Amino acid sequence: MSETLSWTSEQKKAIRFMAEYIQRMVALGFKETKTPCQAKALMTNIYQVTAEVLATSFQRGKVPVCEKGCFWCCYLRVKITPPEGMVIADFLEDHLKSEALSRIRVRLAKTAKITQGMNANQRLGAKILCPLLTDGVCTVYPVRPLACRVYHSLRQVDCQLLVANVGGEVDVRSDVSGLSIGIMTGLATGLQMEGFSDINIELISGLHTLLNSPRSDLGGRWLAGQPVFQDARIDHSAAIERFHRSFLGEVEME
Repeated sequence: MSETLSWTSEQKKAIRFMAEYIQRMVALGFKETKTPCQAKALMTNIYQVTAEVLATSFQRGKVPVCEKGCFWCCYLRVKITPPEGMVIADFLEDHLKSEALSRIRVRLAKTAKITQGMNANQRLGAKILCPLLTDGVCTVYPVRPLACRVYHSLRQVDCQLLVANVGGEVDVRSDVSGLSIGIMTGLATGLQMEGFSDINIELISGLHTLLNSPRSDLGGRWLAGQPVFQDARIDHSAAIERFHRSFLGEVEME
């Protein structure tokens, strides 16, 4: 999917501020030590900030048509950071009974095997729903990734046509999308500045890797600087470069 977005100078200032604010949150979150608990606490705080930003933004102007039971966006490739994956893995292990968790693990493994290495367009073309959906409802909705929290559409038919490969673009709020890009770029840049590797990973492959390791073991190794998500890694350098270019004009995002 490709969307061309443009912003006013004031909107660009707000986007830059958002990125720098989240980046400072990351630095403060890991100021003392780097532990799985701190990583998960950081994400809780960032999710709260994101919720406040979205709520404030949607108090005026057009609002999304997204609602429970609508899962067209769940065909998309989802890019997350390892701390987001840690939060989701813990949620699944804490809230699901063993049989339900086993079913999720099986679905994750099957989907990861098919989609591993796919780019965004290939993932959409595969028409495979997110394995975290159960009866059309997101199993991890309270701890869903940033990419899922900020994604929105102003017309459901756009999403249907996108999944059907008919073409066209999804109508979104450019101001909200800009702030969302600022939040996610701030998180990625902050983690990069802390010296972590594998900053961005694919949701399904990353979560499959996390759930097949002892709790906190893989997250702890990542926090120690080990590249443990090579199979799920998504290069984030181009996205950060596009973010900086956006302040000079338009930006194209995958």
